[in-house]
This record gives sequence, structure tokens and C-alpha cells, in this order.
Amino acid sequence: MARVCDPQGKNPKLRPLVLVDATAEMEQAESLAAVAITSRFQLSIAHDEVLLPWHAQGIARTGLTKPSVAKCGWQLRISKSDIVERKGFVPVPHLRRVLEIISRLG
Repeated sequence: MARVCDPQGKNPKLRPLVLVDATAEMEQAESLAAVAITSRFQLSIAHDEVLLPWHAQGIARTGLTKPSVAKCGWQLRISKSDIVERKGFVPVPHLRRVLEIISRLG
């Protein structure tokens, strides 16, 4: 969870993110590449979205408690100091899909 603005650069709030830098790079970096996670999406998943595991009691590996997607078109860079809490991890198959979409979007 990190404090970030919406895609228009307004309304900062605490939001879950998927960090997409390589783990080794994260240790040295001042800022980190991320994709926003949102619970606002249509039932027909958009081309830039990846449905993530969730569980109402938060026991999914992601720590998400409601249906959510990684919105790959909503990429941002955050400072390490913006990170407030680590909720969980995105399973490898889902992370691969996120990285594929990011690569395709350019």
C-alpha cells in the first residue's frame, strides 16, 4: 500500500500496487515502478487489466479483500518512502501477465 494520486494526478489516497521492478533492482533504486490495483472494473476485463486473487478475509497471497485488477495502463513511479504497508505478493502467473501487458503497451 502506498499513497498515490489517481491517473489524472489528483486525489491522493492509500492504494495497493504491484511493484514491477526486478527484485535486485528494488534494493538499489530510489524510486520503484508500479502498476495500480483497483476494485473498480467491468466484469469483462479490459485489455490492460489482470484479475488478481482475493479473499474476503484477506487470506489470499495478495492480501486483497475484494475483487480487484492490476490496471497495467495505470503505471507510475513511487518513492520507497511512499510505501506504507506490504499486504502480500502477486502470484508468479499473474505477475507474468502484468509484465507481458506492460511490455505490449510500451
